[in-house]
Amino acid sequence: MKAPHPIGRQVKSPESVHGELLLAQRLVLWLLPLSAAVGGSLFEVDLGPIPIYPFKVIVPLVFAITLVTTPVRRRPEPEVLILSLLLTWAAVGAVWAVEPAAAVATSSIFAFAIMLFATLHFWGADAVPDLIMGWRVALAATALVALGELATGLHLPTAFVEERGGAVGGVVLSVFTNPNDFGAFLAIAIPISLFPARGRTPRWAWPLAAGSAALLLIAASRFALLGLAAAGLVVLVRYRRKWWSLLTGWLALLVGLGSAIVLIAIGAGIATKVTVLFEPGAFGDTSAGIRIALAANGLWAVARTGGVGLGGGGFEPMVRSGDIPVALREGVLNPHNMWIELVSEFGVVGITLFGALLAVIWRRATAEHRPAEPTATILWMSLASYVLAVCTSSSYVSSPVSWTFLATASLISLHLPTMNDEAPDPIRGYLSTPHAGRLERRSPRPLTEPTA
Repeated sequence: MKAPHPIGRQVKSPESVHGELLLAQRLVLWLLPLSAAVGGSLFEVDLGPIPIYPFKVIVPLVFAITLVTTPVRRRPEPEVLILSLLLTWAAVGAVWAVEPAAAVATSSIFAFAIMLFATLHFWGADAVPDLIMGWRVALAATALVALGELATGLHLPTAFVEERGGAVGGVVLSVFTNPNDFGAFLAIAIPISLFPARGRTPRWAWPLAAGSAALLLIAASRFALLGLAAAGLVVLVRYRRKWWSLLTGWLALLVGLGSAIVLIAIGAGIATKVTVLFEPGAFGDTSAGIRIALAANGLWAVARTGGVGLGGGGFEPMVRSGDIPVALREGVLNPHNMWIELVSEFGVVGITLFGALLAVIWRRATAEHRPAEPTATILWMSLASYVLAVCTSSSYVSSPVSWTFLATASLISLHLPTMNDEAPDPIRGYLSTPHAGRLERRSPRPLTEPTA
């Protein structure tokens, strides 16, 4: 005989509650990458030191609902623990930061990252397909806006456009603050959008990725282009034993030659600019020179602070003060390299913790058990592109795109072992098996405790 329900709110069955929440989950997962892409470029509201925009509303709201509606608790994954340490260290760094308000604003992104990682980890493998679809939605939406810019010459009213009085011809911004942010997003989103979360990559995702790559060429973000080239190199290396049939061998040769030409052209351009640095008085006058000077100033800041860093948001005030060993052109304030930004502001501890976060994800993707293909390769190429893409933007530690990607990669890496090892291989074109490689469907997690 079952005990009666407790007096008060009627307890729904786990199935009905899960069904209601699942629809909300899918909507959130579809919107999450797009809200990260828009970031604060269009809908930002300043509430004290922390700017608020849709992404920063969605993440804590969903996290709170998940906590309230789900009595089942699970042990946090290592990424959440690492991010908690990073947040704690960033909070400590605010004590010696030149501008404490900027330190709080910069460091707050770690709190949002903790909530995002924890929520996705709890939702589990079932969240992967819709999250990947969210990346495709974001890629398509930003591409449509970019095509509109190219067709009309008009741009959305971002800060970049308003600061220049609308005179920004010849650049592609989409929904982003500047062209470099758009380039970084494309280099990150293109590889991950190809992930075969439902057993195959939709055929329409391939032309979407190719068209977005063409937009990246127009945006001309060099580190983003190098990121995509690195992703392509991962594919060539991983599938080196499968390329050498008569047909695919020639295809690999043509792709390799094309990639080599592009890389040589990009490398030659960078080399030309680097050689200019050795001319008298030329240091810092070119794009490459400015980046080298910024990196030198960032590393100098690490040494000057004894390895603890300037505190969150401390790079820009340091440059503004003029207390730097390498002079910079007026108006250049941010590090233009996330790795330099991390180590200069959060010191050796900060860069080590971030490296540990990546190492956890990478270790799962390269574990001794052989993960399903091509899922593991696409995760590898996404990570390879990310490492270079984050060197594109002026400031990227606080980018919601970066943290949404890392949370996506973390979720995928957790469930790689549950994937069928006979997933269809897009490189070889075997995309006809509709259910191969599907993530294991697990029984819904009860969101309320069933009564006895």
